[in-house]
Amino acid sequence: MDKDYVTAEALVLVKDLLRKYPQWSQDCIAVVGNISSKNVQETKAKAALIWMLGEYSQDMQDAPYILESLVENWDEEHSAVVRSHLLTAVMKCFFKRPPEIQSALGAALAAGVADFHQDVHDRALFY
Repeated sequence: MDKDYVTAEALVLVKDLLRKYPQWSQDCIAVVGNISSKNVQETKAKAALIWMLGEYSQDMQDAPYILESLVENWDEEHSAVVRSHLLTAVMKCFFKRPPEIQSALGAALAAGVADFHQDVHDRALFY
């Protein structure tokens, strides 16, 4: 996969493969880690990338920093699905790499509690 161009279908397919065959994670992480989150615009693809960042953050060196940049751009993301995935991914990352993601977790929870989407708001309160 090219670092600058990744189709939404490819990211969703990789996510689905990882869910079904987690033993392939090391092979897929190398590819996923090279994808720039700025080039992913479609909702399903962004949600898939965020899920992978949270699920495999212990193996992806830049995962906390990519998640942090996504949290910083919270207001630019209008999809409740992506915001919910982002909250969950930041929580997962916190349990694996607390020092690196702690400030982003606080920002994500604050943004989630203030979110106008009821599901996102409730999820943030739950966490």
